[in-house]
Amino acid sequence: MDSITVLGMDPSFSNWGYVRGSLNLKTMKLTIGEMWTTVTEKGKAKKQVRVSSDDMQRARTLNEALEKACKDIQIAFVEVPSGSQSASGMKGYAVCIGVLGSCPVPMVQLSENDCKMRTIGKKSATKRELISWAFAKHPEAPWDMRNGAPQANNEHMADAINAIYAGIQDDQFQGALAIIKYMNRKTG
Repeated sequence: MDSITVLGMDPSFSNWGYVRGSLNLKTMKLTIGEMWTTVTEKGKAKKQVRVSSDDMQRARTLNEALEKACKDIQIAFVEVPSGSQSASGMKGYAVCIGVLGSCPVPMVQLSENDCKMRTIGKKSATKRELISWAFAKHPEAPWDMRNGAPQANNEHMADAINAIYAGIQDDQFQGALAIIKYMNRKTG
C-alpha cells in the first residue's frame, strides 16, 4: 500500500469544512482531491418550526454530509471542537461531538492547539495565517479566490487541511503507519 485516501475535517454546527485527498505513505505528500464546506443555517425552514426541530434537521444534514464524505476514506483527521462559553455554543458543540461519534472510519482526533502548533508553530496563529499556510501548501486546490487571494470563507477548508498535516504528525497515526509498513514488509 503506497497511498491511502484521507479526510480532513473542521467541524462546526454552522460550517463544517471537509478536504478529501490521497496521502502517499512513502513521501507523506498530500494530493487534494476535493474540498467543500457543509453549511447549515439556523431557521431556514419555510414554515414556523420549533428551535429543537430546526436543530435536529441541521444535525441530520451534518450527519448525512459526514456519511457521504467518508465514502472510500481510510482515515480521517479532525480538529475536534472544544467547549463554549454560551448555551447556544455548547449546543453546537454537542451536535458536532454526536455527529463525529457516528464517523464510520478511524479518526485521529486533534485539538485546535495541536493543529496550530504542528502547522504554523504558534498557539496564537490567526485564521488569516492558517488560511495562508494551507494555501501555500496547496495553491492547486479549488479555493474561493478574489483578486488572486484566498477568501475568508476558505477558513473551514483550510482548517481541514491543517488537521491532516497535524494528524500525520500525531502519535496515533504514526503508530498505525508503523504497523502498515511492517505488514507491507511481511507480505511484500
